[in-house]
Amino acid sequence: MMPPRQILVVDDYPGARYLRSRILSNAGFEVLEAGSGEEALRLARAAHPVLILLDVNLPDISGTEVCRTLKQDPATADIRIVQITGAWMSEDARQQGMASGADAYLTEPVDDTTLLRQVVSIVDSVA
Repeated sequence: MMPPRQILVVDDYPGARYLRSRILSNAGFEVLEAGSGEEALRLARAAHPVLILLDVNLPDISGTEVCRTLKQDPATADIRIVQITGAWMSEDARQQGMASGADAYLTEPVDDTTLLRQVVSIVDSVA
């Protein structure tokens, strides 16, 4: 059986969303995209991707809150979530992200290899 390969990329910055989507598509993943927290919640519930790459700073709902909401809902609690944030975020913010249920936390800038390695590692652990 083929392991789940659908990933939701959530970022309000179109350039970052496009770049991450291309990296993942080129690696063989099916990629969905969302530009806001509300859109991320809607797509996560509808498509149930294996993993979400989630920007912490979204215009409507913080990525931390999106993560907490998904992890508290039994229907979406098993979706793996990798939060991504700018280097200026504090250690407290990283700990809040992990406390919200994130499976991993990356700090920008994230190079292609690191991003792909993290995603593959998590997706393979689900299969």
